[in-house]
Amino acid sequence: MIKHLSKDYYVIVIQELEGNFLKKLNADNSLTRGIEGLDIYNHVNNQITVTGLAASGLECLHICSWGMNTRTPKIILYPLFEESLNDHLRLALGGAIAVFPVYNKNLNALEIYNNINNTFPPSGMLLGYSYRYLESLKTLDIRTQMSSYDGELEVTVLN
Repeated sequence: MIKHLSKDYYVIVIQELEGNFLKKLNADNSLTRGIEGLDIYNHVNNQITVTGLAASGLECLHICSWGMNTRTPKIILYPLFEESLNDHLRLALGGAIAVFPVYNKNLNALEIYNNINNTFPPSGMLLGYSYRYLESLKTLDIRTQMSSYDGELEVTVLN
């Protein structure tokens, strides 16, 4: 994704370096990540004009929860699925699709679905995201969430 976007844009990569694993397991949620995302955006935008945001994979769910509040003119997303995470996992349970084929990992759709739909999501991680964080975004549909976004929205599903 970075190589592709670098052809037309200057790309700044933000990487999480949280060293406290227990904090990530127990305090990770969409509100906290949204606040952090806006803080990072404002910090960078005060130094250079940010003309867009981009995300891929499960990170697209995170960007949707706060990206439209930035008023950036363009958001480019490369999600793993078109529907909500719950809907995607239901399709995978029925055998219609693979869970997340781009990750080349043998992931169990039933285990993921049960973990994020449990009344008390377990402490654990999936592809660098806590189950508690994914639980907070399980019904978010990107196109519905971003329907009020005024800027240019480009969504390309990764297969």
